[in-house]
Amino acid sequence: MSSSQRAESSHAFFKKYVSKRNLLMDFILRFNRAFAHQRHEELRADHVDTNEKPVLKLPLKMEKQMAKIYTRKIFLKFQDELWHSLLTMPQFVCENATHKMYVVESSSKEGVRRMRKIAYDKHLDFASCTCKKFESEGIPCRHILSFLRLGKIDSIVNNAKSGGISEKDSTAHDYKALKDPAVKANGGRRRQ
Repeated sequence: MSSSQRAESSHAFFKKYVSKRNLLMDFILRFNRAFAHQRHEELRADHVDTNEKPVLKLPLKMEKQMAKIYTRKIFLKFQDELWHSLLTMPQFVCENATHKMYVVESSSKEGVRRMRKIAYDKHLDFASCTCKKFESEGIPCRHILSFLRLGKIDSIVNNAKSGGISEKDSTAHDYKALKDPAVKANGGRRRQ
């Protein structure tokens, strides 16, 4: 979350409780009430995460593992991605010495089909997707999950901790390495 998003979020939250017409004493009371409400909601969410198990939709080991790792809110997002991954199937495109390339075609709500590219780095044993959901939100996207299903991988916890699906410091998203075999996987420089 960027600093401007954080500021906008705080502004929207306090706007519910505070107005320009408040006197100083009213402002202090409403400000304290807003913080008390925020603390209460955080405690309630912590209670739910700690004491209640989410409903699992699929009999997959991966879903059980993520239910233990993620908070309820994040798990529901992951579960949605996992569910949608069942509707997509990666298609093999090309391969070189270090990478394999797949394409996943998925339909959006508007009926427009989108093509996402998945690059799998054989040496580092991880995949990255052009949608960059894992990189931006920390949740594996439906494209990567469908790729993992294709490889019959039912657990991503060990892989994720070791960089299995991590896109940080990834060279798998360097698609030049897939198109030109003279390009090294690390750094995108041409071989001499």
